[in-house]
Amino acid sequence: MELKDRLVLQLTKNPGQKASELATKLRADRKEINRILVTELNDRFEQDNSYRWNLILPTSHDESMKSHSGISDTPLSRLCRYYLACLGQDDLEEVSTWARSRYDYDYVELNTVPLGEIDRLLQKPEVSSLLATTRGDHLTKILYLGYPVCIHTFTSRSGDLIYRLEPVLFLPVQFDQPRNRGNASLSIDYPMINTSVLKRYSNSDRESLMGELVQLEEELGYMNSNPEVPELDEVAHRLYSIRKEWPWRERCDGGLLRNIPLINELDEPGIYNRAVLMSAERRPYTEGLEIELQHLSNLKESAYSHSILGNLVNGNIPERESVTNELHPLLEVLPMNEEQRQAINRSLTEPLTIITGPPGTGKSQVVTNLLINAAWQGKKVLFASKNNKAVDVVEIRVNSLGSRPILMRMGSGEYYQKLCDHIQGLLSTTSDTEQIQEYESTLAKYQDSKRKMEEINSEFDRVIEMRNKVDKLEQSVEHLRDEFGPDITQHIRSNLNKNWREQFSTFYKALSQNDKSKQSLFGRLLWPFIRKSRFAKLENVFHSIQKGLSEIGLSSNINLTEDTKLDYYYDLANNINFRLCEVEKISDYFQALVDLQTAESFESINKKKRQLFD
Repeated sequence: MELKDRLVLQLTKNPGQKASELATKLRADRKEINRILVTELNDRFEQDNSYRWNLILPTSHDESMKSHSGISDTPLSRLCRYYLACLGQDDLEEVSTWARSRYDYDYVELNTVPLGEIDRLLQKPEVSSLLATTRGDHLTKILYLGYPVCIHTFTSRSGDLIYRLEPVLFLPVQFDQPRNRGNASLSIDYPMINTSVLKRYSNSDRESLMGELVQLEEELGYMNSNPEVPELDEVAHRLYSIRKEWPWRERCDGGLLRNIPLINELDEPGIYNRAVLMSAERRPYTEGLEIELQHLSNLKESAYSHSILGNLVNGNIPERESVTNELHPLLEVLPMNEEQRQAINRSLTEPLTIITGPPGTGKSQVVTNLLINAAWQGKKVLFASKNNKAVDVVEIRVNSLGSRPILMRMGSGEYYQKLCDHIQGLLSTTSDTEQIQEYESTLAKYQDSKRKMEEINSEFDRVIEMRNKVDKLEQSVEHLRDEFGPDITQHIRSNLNKNWREQFSTFYKALSQNDKSKQSLFGRLLWPFIRKSRFAKLENVFHSIQKGLSEIGLSSNINLTEDTKLDYYYDLANNINFRLCEVEKISDYFQALVDLQTAESFESINKKKRQLFD
């Protein structure tokens, strides 16, 4: 039975197999398996974005595209795509060279796609000459394996037709020694997609290019969790099958490359089934960042939702836990300003704290003081950085503060030995009497400083509370100051201890005595005989409060008939009560202002703090 028939039988019985798995079972070459599936059986089988071959069903392709065309829409993935788009504004993955040149070429055309034979390929004379051009102290070139290739043409200013060579997919060639020397191997990552090709054939602008790139990587299976990375030629086959609208001039078949005509003789722009080894500038310095952002964007939300990262991007910062160390005075081993002290206090008490600042603003001082105080309060701290130098600087600064190290530097080589030596030293060392006495003396000084700091903080909080009270009262009486006018307002300020309601108490009492319904049974029986005398007393009281009324901004009307006077007095009583409430608000504001002005100033309190730290 021919290989083609055995292949059909195998996939019919067990669909969903990769070319490498089929090659093992059928004892055939993987490239030959792919070639048959792509060229002879492409109407019966198709490859999904996991690079597994399946029978073509009437709806399988559409369903596959629907299930894999979507981009992850978690908050983290959206944030990562935003940052990738920002990077894409400046650093796009574009690799190209001259397809035709009067000088030496920066590429070598290959007869095969040398996936596992790169070392042997580099021994060939034409390839070794290309490799030599990438070696040197100041050279920044790297070798790439590219497949398939794109020919792009444009017209120069002088009217000449220019031909450029662009690999559609490419892998960097890695060496185990500097300057492209030693044993060589291909990168085991997914093949890179040349964004210059993608931009041209997807009609994307710079703003949408990164989104298009992520979409294509999704369709190519780059987002799958399967740790097995497909080979370059398999990715090319997949690209050929999902981007039929691109200008493919030759069928994409890694097992059957063409070399006639040569690349430098190709005239028509488009994509060709050719492989090249070419030298080009190294990737931008943001390569590592882009890879990390892409990996983060692929994370399922369940994988990070309960972490600090998940809390941050989802806006679900946990509630502050109850703490008992808020009043602990900081051990200020390095000088700090008030903002830096606040940053450390928040870091020690809040579930998440982000401290940022440009160079020279004291971030390393904050980190040093934070580590010391965390250690003093019995907290465990992991200090990590992508920059080894940053870890070294903090480790040296912290551990140089005392006779024994506080930070344990993790790592290989000398760091491992230092850690072992320190642990052995701790196990074999005991404290003598002098060290114990020194500790107890220092602890007593600390406890005294703690007590003083509690008093200072208490006074500081009291002044803040007073200031907040003044601010709140000032807002509530601002309109009243305009309504009362400067004279009455100043009069109220000058009489803060005055009982404003007392001078109107006799008026309220006299008014109440003129209300028949409020009298006793005996008073109601005698009401016709006592009404006039009581009303006369009310009028006398009314005339006696005229000055008080003017002091609170109320005027009186004395030209009333006897029938309407009583109703007027009732209305006046309500107005007086309302007015007195406003007067008391103004009086409370001025009293709070006096209390604040006579309290200790923030400058004085902070001076005490500095003296205590010194």
